[in-house]
Amino acid sequence: MTAEKTTKRLEHVLQKIHRVKSPSSQTSDPKIPISFMEFNEMIGLPPHPKTKMPTKIFDYQNELDRIINDYHKVLLTKSRKIGATETALRSVAKNCFERYAGYDVMFIAGNRQRQADRLLTRFDKLFWNEFTDLNGFKWSYSDIITKKSSSSLEFFNGTTIHTFPATPEALRGSENVICVLLDEAAHFKLLDDRVVYDALEPNIANTEGDFVCISTPNGKRGFFYDLWCEQNEYYKLAQPYTVSYGLLLSESYIAMKKNDARIDFEQEFNCQFTASRNAAFPVELFADATLEDYELVNI
Repeated sequence: MTAEKTTKRLEHVLQKIHRVKSPSSQTSDPKIPISFMEFNEMIGLPPHPKTKMPTKIFDYQNELDRIINDYHKVLLTKSRKIGATETALRSVAKNCFERYAGYDVMFIAGNRQRQADRLLTRFDKLFWNEFTDLNGFKWSYSDIITKKSSSSLEFFNGTTIHTFPATPEALRGSENVICVLLDEAAHFKLLDDRVVYDALEPNIANTEGDFVCISTPNGKRGFFYDLWCEQNEYYKLAQPYTVSYGLLLSESYIAMKKNDARIDFEQEFNCQFTASRNAAFPVELFADATLEDYELVNI
């Protein structure tokens, strides 16, 4: 056990002792539901993207949480606008109370720090409202989140969230990482984004933690596409627009997108890895099977 991990564990124990001894103490830690759906009802349901009204957790969202906790290494290829990132953040939030307690979590999004930090802001908002746990005790934001900066956040139990841009030199985490969450993993703007994966994957070696990659497809390229096609240890889940049809995605919205010539509907909404729309040449032109058909010349 590392010194950093030991210190966090000790701080957690001391916090428990302080709460037990405190005359105003209610309980040591919040008692949360086992059910992902009930947990979200406790902290506050996600808003509907159009009406902004609280919206229940749907079956496909509950499925993503279950698969993360059952299989730990997960690739999700998904439609736009189905709340996949929100679901993943809420799954992480629930685990921060128990399975991730005392460990570090890494959020990676975009190629710039402020893009990753926006993901942390979304996560932080999950705890802005006071909630009542299963013991009937009320918990405010300051009870749950003890430290917050633009790029990190710490829970009462020592669980810490850190954000990083998708640049290899920034992705060397601590030895205490229990979860790595990559958002829009197929859209990192690098010629060779495999270096991002290679820098991140060893971070969970000591904890055998969760490694979750979420993305809409982005052509037949990049480490996300490669992992999806390879035989490997990842659980591969596809959630096309149909899982949320009539729920978060209206019939009229989907009809409009199908008729929009500016987008690749099959890729953006139906989980298909098609050729990148901005590619100068079709991917198949340079497939390995056809290379022998071309003669290399020196210019």
